[in-house]
Amino acid sequence: EIPFENEMGYDVIEGDAIECRDNGMAGISLNPLGSRTILWSARNRLQKPIHAGWGVLCHITSIPNGEKTGTLGAPAERFIDGLQAMGAAYWQVLPINPTDSHDSPYAGPSAFAGNEKLLAETPDELKSEYDRFCLTRGFDSPAYRSFEDDNAYWLEPYCAYRAIWEREGHPTWTTWPTHYRSYAVGLLEDPELKDIARYHAYLQFRFNQAWCDLVEYAH
Repeated sequence: EIPFENEMGYDVIEGDAIECRDNGMAGISLNPLGSRTILWSARNRLQKPIHAGWGVLCHITSIPNGEKTGTLGAPAERFIDGLQAMGAAYWQVLPINPTDSHDSPYAGPSAFAGNEKLLAETPDELKSEYDRFCLTRGFDSPAYRSFEDDNAYWLEPYCAYRAIWEREGHPTWTTWPTHYRSYAVGLLEDPELKDIARYHAYLQFRFNQAWCDLVEYAH
């Protein structure tokens, strides 16, 4: 017997539901030399029932956008309009995190960050927007502070990684100077990294805005 935790339990390998006994414990049986991995979770999980309906599987880069790659913003909204007109209920978008050197999101540098290449603006337009954002003290705005607080667990380490990666000329991290190879709080106090990191934080803020706008539009 092991303590029953949270509201539900699953055997990750076998997929079996784990029952809670009257004494608040869970009875777990093991085969000889066997093992089981139990996941405890709340009842309200991602595996919610969904209504019957059809949809499409399409990455954002593949949506129609003239001669260019598909992006968030107007191209994605037009695509949603087309799906709605045809009676579709779902759009599965595939990963939206940053990609590796071969543009694959499955080996990218972060599972949490958004891919700024999916934004509708060009790099020059984003840089101009960033300059205006700094001039208007955007980093002190309630909207940015809320984004930063909600994503603090990954945002600063990711921005530190991107800043070092750019400063060192895009090599693998194993070739970086020793003091850069392990993340530590306060690393971004390095003046050679701080400005680059702040720009990447801004890009993630912009991506989050564009993504949330698209999700709201789809709903």
